[in-house]
Amino acid sequence: MGISHPMSVPNMIRPFYSLLEVLLLSAEGGSELKRFVLRITVMLLGLIAVCQPIEAAYPDRPVKVIVHTPAGGGTDTLARLLFGYAGELAGVTFVVENHAGAGGQIGYTRLATSKPDGYTVGAMTTMSIVTHELTRPDVLYRLKDSFRPLARIVLDPSVLVVRADSPFKTLDDLIRAARGEPRKITWGGTFLWGAHHVHYELFRRATEAELVYIPFDGAADSRAALLGGHIDVGAGGFSEYASLVREGKLRVLVSGAAERWLAFPDVPTYRDLGYEIRVGSDRGFAVPAGTPPERVEFLTRAIQAALDSPGFLAAAEAASITPSLAPLFGTEYAAYLARLQVEVKPLLDSPDRDAGQRSVLASSKFFPATLLVVLLVLTGVGLARRFVHRWQSPWIPEPPEWKASLKLAALATTVIVFYLLLPLVGFAVSGMLLMAAGMLLLAGRQALRYLPVAVLVPLTLILVFRYGLGIRLPMLGWH
Repeated sequence: MGISHPMSVPNMIRPFYSLLEVLLLSAEGGSELKRFVLRITVMLLGLIAVCQPIEAAYPDRPVKVIVHTPAGGGTDTLARLLFGYAGELAGVTFVVENHAGAGGQIGYTRLATSKPDGYTVGAMTTMSIVTHELTRPDVLYRLKDSFRPLARIVLDPSVLVVRADSPFKTLDDLIRAARGEPRKITWGGTFLWGAHHVHYELFRRATEAELVYIPFDGAADSRAALLGGHIDVGAGGFSEYASLVREGKLRVLVSGAAERWLAFPDVPTYRDLGYEIRVGSDRGFAVPAGTPPERVEFLTRAIQAALDSPGFLAAAEAASITPSLAPLFGTEYAAYLARLQVEVKPLLDSPDRDAGQRSVLASSKFFPATLLVVLLVLTGVGLARRFVHRWQSPWIPEPPEWKASLKLAALATTVIVFYLLLPLVGFAVSGMLLMAAGMLLLAGRQALRYLPVAVLVPLTLILVFRYGLGIRLPMLGWH
């Protein structure tokens, strides 16, 4: 199937030709000089028209596909399959790049801030794309304003799985065990407030069974943790676990689909077991807002062509993707995402989401905070070495040794104070205080004249997190 490429032409030259025709007609019968001047003008403008650069047909270079999850997961697999066939049919090279981290935030940030020229496409998955702005108010993107959805490809039901040797043979076994020992059993999934975290929250409220949710940046990591025995149960897309279930390595306890899958007719749905839970993960693709409409149309037609191709359908069947295929394009896909965001908002606004909120703080801010502490301490120690040359080590000054121990204890105390202040005053102020306290402890009064460094270093690191890693750390508190 051929896909036409949009092309730009120098339309601005055409009015000049029309004007010159009129002038030449009006010059008939005039002097030879007048006609000569007009002919020279025609020749010069014709030369300009020939020399004017014409914009190349789109696309004239590879198109980047940003995937916000690690390689090997369901979203990554779908992107490589789909755009492999789309590229062949459209005569375009699509290059898949994985930018995982921060629960998808790094990849989404890269997509939203990319130039809207049609050379960047990005994966979008639910629930993360609809919940990020509701649970992380400092993200640099908004569903409605930052993206132009191209197409949803799959709607993959979220399933609850255990290892084949797990003592949990049924969902009731899991519920009884979790009620008997609250917050002992671990539930692994992707992204905080992504589809599988929402799955856990719906499960927790429906069954009154408390587990511990462990977030991973992608399904590949979650699967590996489950197979390795690091978590007790896992949640993920049906297609992501289907092959392992067929191999007998895992067992599905329940599916969040509306009805049973034909490929796994023995797997019950929540509704079969008396619970009104329906949950799954959509996987689709978008471009940055402001991408020219003709390029959006070209990319959409390339995706449609791939979905209709026998090669893609055969590969999707082999990867257990076919039962999840549920294409939705353009404005319909955008409206679906907006409606889903409205539907999930009450769950996020509920005061009962306290346990989930604690996990959000632990994952999205504790790790950056820890990294920030390490960077600040290392920087402070390095500066202190330069202030006090007589030290053999920044940690162990000359005798008496009790002073060195006291300084180490005081430094450890400042780190603890940093974590206590963090939710109250944010990263900027607590980072400055940590830096200043560390320098004073290690270098004494000699560090006083260099205290402006304690202001500049934390602010610089915060900017690096924001623009380099796509993680916007709250300056003045977490809320």
